[in-house]
Amino acid sequence: MKHAATLLTFFIVTNCFAQNSWTKTYQDSAFIFSLFQYHESYVGFGYIGSSMYYLRTDKAGDTLVWKSITDSTFTGTLLGFSGAVTLDDQLIILGYSNINSSNEYLRLYKLDTLGNIIWRKYYPNTSPNGPVCKLVVAPDSGFALFGTNSLQGYFIKVDKSGNQVFRRDYGYNYMYPRDAVVEADGSYTVCGFFEMLNQFNNFLLHLDSLGNIIWTKALNVAYQPLFNAMTLDNSNYYVVGSRQGLPVTLYKYDLSGNLLSQPSTGVMGEVYSIKRNYDNTLICSGVITTSDTVGLIKLDTLGNVMFMSTIVALNSAETYSCFVDNDSNYVYGGRLDYKSFIAKINHSGSINISEPGEEHAIVIFPNPSAGAFHIHTSSYATQEKDIFIYDVMGKEIFSWLHTIATDFDFSPGREGIYLVKVVSDGRTVVKVLSSNKY
Repeated sequence: MKHAATLLTFFIVTNCFAQNSWTKTYQDSAFIFSLFQYHESYVGFGYIGSSMYYLRTDKAGDTLVWKSITDSTFTGTLLGFSGAVTLDDQLIILGYSNINSSNEYLRLYKLDTLGNIIWRKYYPNTSPNGPVCKLVVAPDSGFALFGTNSLQGYFIKVDKSGNQVFRRDYGYNYMYPRDAVVEADGSYTVCGFFEMLNQFNNFLLHLDSLGNIIWTKALNVAYQPLFNAMTLDNSNYYVVGSRQGLPVTLYKYDLSGNLLSQPSTGVMGEVYSIKRNYDNTLICSGVITTSDTVGLIKLDTLGNVMFMSTIVALNSAETYSCFVDNDSNYVYGGRLDYKSFIAKINHSGSINISEPGEEHAIVIFPNPSAGAFHIHTSSYATQEKDIFIYDVMGKEIFSWLHTIATDFDFSPGREGIYLVKVVSDGRTVVKVLSSNKY
């Protein structure tokens, strides 16, 4: 069953990627919330109208299967939010029925690759006050389910058949778990935020395999970026925080929950997904700058933007999920102009926007800025260089050519994301600057 996907214009900033990347749209009124690789295909889960939505494509983005999934055991809406591949090589999706009603339940479905229901389970007392939940595949072939009930967080552990093993409720009021990871010892770490005294505060919660709290960390700062997604390596947690009107921030913690750094990326937007790359960098996806632009950002572990790509919609766009496929390509999806979409960035090898070791050759301040930027290039003090300013569409809007000056001032004509590229003696360095008001 092939679906004739629509190929959209895909705007790639400053030659960061090979030009055979693609963006394709699919069904009307459909939304992909969870996206991942299954063998040599891509799988997306979400909703279409009032039903659960399942899309599977090949790696060129052509549809293999799509299905609107309904459940005859109840009447009402069914929305899918968090999916994964099971350890026995099937598909699992977690979602809600009848959002924001008295008949609302957390629901878990195991599916075959055609989208047929193998088994289904529902769990009471799981009113999310907003349709966000997280599924993590456990080392014992079961599943860990995280969400919000009556404005408090919960952890439900189920076996491989979906039967509840235990439930832990955490007594923080207005607590919203947003993402979770499982560690090698079977423990879990959860990130999210909670409200206290009319202020949202961030949290990390480290749990043993039975859901008991080992440690908890809170970050209490007025109007800060909110913890939306996390990943980990052998030594650290990386949590991405974002909030409307603030730059995306990368929070780095050690495995004991000590905050090591929190650099601002300088990119304005709301990011909801972060994944580790094979080269130990990070990719994030979300709404960038404005509500009609979605994108993917590649970061080093210090929070420096290595490159960024964006898609500009005619009306509105959202994305909540991204991953790195087994060919080292970057994939993300969501909704674009009221259709489901998947975007793939073909990435040949390890291509950095800046030469290795040159990440700090440009200093831009203040960044972000409500007015002018100052660009300092002391590493190129005695060298002739060319400096270019690009907008998010990759269009050159300003340049200084064949100059040996080290300091430059730039005032953009409007808010948005811009790139500064310095070329000198065969070296190229690019930095992102963000104008949030003008």
